[in-house]
Amino acid sequence: MAEISVLSPSAGGPQVETVIARNGENLPAGRPVRNEIIVIVEGSISLEREDCAEAELHVATETIEIPAGVKRRIVAHQSPTHLVLIHPQPASGE
Repeated sequence: MAEISVLSPSAGGPQVETVIARNGENLPAGRPVRNEIIVIVEGSISLEREDCAEAELHVATETIEIPAGVKRRIVAHQSPTHLVLIHPQPASGE
């Protein structure tokens, strides 16, 4: 399984995770509560989203935005693959 580190777990604030994965490793499938921004720093991934008919291949330097509540599955396609997952702070009142 991919190695995931949470960098800024402040209550109610933005959360940033770094991910290091090898070819074929999956990130836990999830349905983010907040919008999620995925930055591919190195390598490539296959991304399956419930709001898209087919999996998409994404490569280094791409940024992908996943709306809150959309189920997604990420599989690394190169070794190493480095990702940054950003969950921005929710708007006030959320």
